[in-house]
Amino acid sequence: MQNEDTIWQQKVKLVNTNNSWSYDVTGKGEKDPTKFKLTEIENGKFTCENQVNEFPKIIAYSIMGDTLHAKISGNEMEVNFEFKKEKSN
Repeated sequence: MQNEDTIWQQKVKLVNTNNSWSYDVTGKGEKDPTKFKLTEIENGKFTCENQVNEFPKIIAYSIMGDTLHAKISGNEMEVNFEFKKEKSN
């Protein structure tokens, strides 16, 4: 917690192994990543799934203009995030 905000850090990467893509997420203090299989990819968006993970089971990204939208979901719960590209001076 920092000033009543929850602060956490994760490392994410897209990994290609034998022509199969995964989205690997490693949380702070975790040794091994949680792997999500790339299940859908279209122009400007992609979805990854891991149905055996407690939460989330689905991670979806889409880009619209200068905003990256992320949605994590599973078990009737859904959390949305927005990331805006900063304009350089």
